[in-house]
Amino acid sequence: MNEIQNNEKHRSIFLAFFSNPVVGVLGSIASVIGVVLAVYFYIHGLQKRQLTYYVHPVKSIVAAANQASRLSIRLDNKPITGSVTAAQIAIWNAGKLPIRPEHVLSPLVLSTGSGCPIIEARIRKKCREVVNIDLDTKKLNKGQLGLTWNILEQNDGGIIEIIFAGAVDTEIQATAVIEGQKAISTIEFSGVIRSPAEQYLHLIKQNRKQVYTFLGAGALMFLPLGWLVFRRTKRGKKVISRSDIFIFLQPAIFIAMAIFYLFRKPPSPPFGF
Repeated sequence: MNEIQNNEKHRSIFLAFFSNPVVGVLGSIASVIGVVLAVYFYIHGLQKRQLTYYVHPVKSIVAAANQASRLSIRLDNKPITGSVTAAQIAIWNAGKLPIRPEHVLSPLVLSTGSGCPIIEARIRKKCREVVNIDLDTKKLNKGQLGLTWNILEQNDGGIIEIIFAGAVDTEIQATAVIEGQKAISTIEFSGVIRSPAEQYLHLIKQNRKQVYTFLGAGALMFLPLGWLVFRRTKRGKKVISRSDIFIFLQPAIFIAMAIFYLFRKPPSPPFGF
């Protein structure tokens, strides 16, 4: 009997603590501060240099090994009998701070796996002429291609196409050391191989699903709250008390997240393929 009374006493203390208006107000303030800090650190995190590269997952087979073809490819007057593949690599600055030559502590180098020699390299697209992207082709035989530029402001960059003596599964990497950036960023592809346009539309659809999820969760949470307000109004009680502010704030946060995902764009080169 005493044990039951003690449990009821502890329960009453617990309920009394959380029904205290001060607790509700403090919880609401903490939630608002959390959202503000999240937005602040997100915006503050963008104030940096962020050299990024993306290897397009679809590589073109120029010539396949052990297959009859009228196409003949030679490198330094020596015929290439193995596979020859073309790949596209997007390079850009995803940060807000510009990247100038003095910020490049170690040059940007694109390299093929196992040192597969690069037969040809060219700039397929660049966002602006002023960036003046240039290719260093001195080490193509070693499977290395250097890149330089005048300036890369936010979303500045270009697409480099390389043709190399290797199979389609040959790994392509980019290395560089940029002031204020610990490591060069990369966007990894995972999923079904699609065309560039199909892939981007797929990412947009996924983003919309997140919007609908958060919006639906917020709307569903508002239904019992609306019923609570209706019951209190019918009984002539106070519609919203101070302790209810935290409860009403939760669905509002879900709807705010839905709005955030609504305006967020999927990661991709800003100038397209």
